[in-house]
Amino acid sequence: SKLTQKQENFCQNIFKGLSQRQSYIQAGYSPNMLPATIDRNAFTIANKNKVLARLAELRAEVKSKLIASVIERQERLSVFIRENNYSKFGINRQSNIQAVDILNKMDKIYDTAPAGSVTYQNVTQVFIQAAVNEGNIKPFKEIVEGEKE
Repeated sequence: SKLTQKQENFCQNIFKGLSQRQSYIQAGYSPNMLPATIDRNAFTIANKNKVLARLAELRAEVKSKLIASVIERQERLSVFIRENNYSKFGINRQSNIQAVDILNKMDKIYDTAPAGSVTYQNVTQVFIQAAVNEGNIKPFKEIVEGEKE
């Protein structure tokens, strides 16, 4: 069933942040009652299923406009992946790796930590096992142990 105009106005007022009492009166319901009666009537209207459903619709409309879509997030993360992040030690790829990791999680490329990843000081470092096997780079464990000495 459809909302009456007063119920729609009530929903719009609640959505704008007015109290139930203020929403009730400004929606066009009679203010010529005791405040307790107005509050009880406003509470009854606010808890009707169709009113609750309309409020959920209003919140969903705003939420969808304010929150970046999956495509927007993927596009922005893709920009981060391609950026060169300079530090006094040269190019820092940590944010690039984190962006790839987040995109992989969004796409469910891996359910948990990927194979060949090690967590050290709350940072996940991913290295390619084939490159390690070919001797092109040191395994992360050797690098960390070398830093401790």
